[in-house]
Amino acid sequence: MGYQLPTRSKVEFVSLKISNLNQMVDFYTKVIGLSLIKRTERVAYLGIPSKRKIFISLHKLDTPSKDKNVANMKSFSLILPDQDSFKKSLVHIDNLGIKVSGVQSNEYFDMFHLVDPEGNQVALYIEKFNFHDTDVTKVNWLNLSFKSETLNHYLGGFKAKSEKLPTTTRFGWIDIRVNNLKKSLHFYRDILGLDAQIDTKNKQAVLMTNHDHHRQFVLRQDSNLDPRNTETLGLDYFDIKMFSASEMSQLAKHFSNEDVDCQYSRPNNFIFVSDPDLINITFSLL
Repeated sequence: MGYQLPTRSKVEFVSLKISNLNQMVDFYTKVIGLSLIKRTERVAYLGIPSKRKIFISLHKLDTPSKDKNVANMKSFSLILPDQDSFKKSLVHIDNLGIKVSGVQSNEYFDMFHLVDPEGNQVALYIEKFNFHDTDVTKVNWLNLSFKSETLNHYLGGFKAKSEKLPTTTRFGWIDIRVNNLKKSLHFYRDILGLDAQIDTKNKQAVLMTNHDHHRQFVLRQDSNLDPRNTETLGLDYFDIKMFSASEMSQLAKHFSNEDVDCQYSRPNNFIFVSDPDLINITFSLL
């Protein structure tokens, strides 16, 4: 068996290139409920300060590209710990007058989506109790069915709200639009060693470490997309957390053996690499 990204490794962070820093900070703090951890004139970091978690960074571009037909992130998700906190977030968002199209539910999850001011989609969801007894290797992640409930029906008179996400909120999956699924699979499955479920008919795939759905990458092909460039709005990079310096060293050596161009700083335990669509990925220690 070839290289496999360590089971414990996980996506913990996304960095977005944006045009309006004030507007985006307001959305992620006042609507989503993250805390502003640090801010400069051009950059903001948001997350859960008490747990020293950063989920999102926002980087302002002065002259962003107007080309939207590029490989980019479709959405990312945050996992709330329980239904109570999920409903409190829904009530808070509804009280702000923000329309939520509905709550999508199935036997595993309850979920709703919002779109930030610059078009990035954010999903908040919870896992249902019976999910933890599920063999995730037998779940067809690309063909899950959901039923939609109106907000009022789902809440059922629930009135409590919370303006902040719980400290136990976790980062979930990241959904990426790519130009060529075959090339992307070569990078994420064949080089990084992620497990894959592939839907060749609809040209999409789900990848995860050791069948762990929390670590999912969803890839969806659109052959009309161009590679990203440095002035493209949307996803700048996402960060995968590793757990030891030896894991970092092994990964850097593996990239070298595979002729993958990467930047590796051994003193800082940091790796920078780009996928076939020039979407940037960093690897760092948790």
